[in-house]
Amino acid sequence: MDQQLSTLRIQRGYFKTTLTNFKKHLEKININDLNDITIAQLETRLLKIEPLIDEFNKVHLQIKTLDNNDSEELEGDPELEIFENSYFDSIAKVKCIILNARKSDKCSADVSLVTNNSLTQQKEVLSKSSNKNNTVNVVNTVCKSVSDSHAKYFKDALINKKLIDSYTDLGSSCITMREDKVEEFSYSYFECDSNPLIGYGQGVLKLLGLFTALLNIDGVEAKLKVHVMPNESQDVSLIVSHPFTAQEHVLIISRADKLEILEN
Repeated sequence: MDQQLSTLRIQRGYFKTTLTNFKKHLEKININDLNDITIAQLETRLLKIEPLIDEFNKVHLQIKTLDNNDSEELEGDPELEIFENSYFDSIAKVKCIILNARKSDKCSADVSLVTNNSLTQQKEVLSKSSNKNNTVNVVNTVCKSVSDSHAKYFKDALINKKLIDSYTDLGSSCITMREDKVEEFSYSYFECDSNPLIGYGQGVLKLLGLFTALLNIDGVEAKLKVHVMPNESQDVSLIVSHPFTAQEHVLIISRADKLEILEN
């Protein structure tokens, strides 16, 4: 067991080092020096970095299972929060760099909606609220472009056994569903009196409600909470993120042209 713990801790340290090196690389980038080749290289780096958060969390959980005295707690642990915040910040920066380098719409704190022909949207990365107003703190805004490299993230899914179009966002921690689809499926939800999203859309956007659902993507199922959102906040019906992808039994394999979701 000691050898296994040692190996897992080495893996966890490797993930931290990989992310640190990626951040250093981003800091050295001058957008004016980018060309088609360097942009393609940056996109390749991004594909390798995106699954890092799920890999880190799974190794972290294994360590906690084997060693209850491990100093890094899975929830509420400063070390884990630092890693996640650093990850989300890096993902946001690299996607904004790519967008700006390709002279697409600028990356800002405003929402760029998921459309059928140009930009996909940003997803707000949320952290646990710690303030007295019970608002949800936005850690970062992540921008993406709908290109061949991102088409793989659009998948048909089943929510409570009903077919729905979805987008898998590996850089977000909030699952959201359009209000009209919730009504179409006749789902009931609990209304939210607090926890608005700060910076979502044009300023502050209030969540309409929450409900629990069974989500199935590529045959892999998980029961989770879904945020009900105003229709204008997103064009895709369902946005899937960490509450699904970070579960222990879910394995995400991101390749250049394919996103695989497997039973772990």
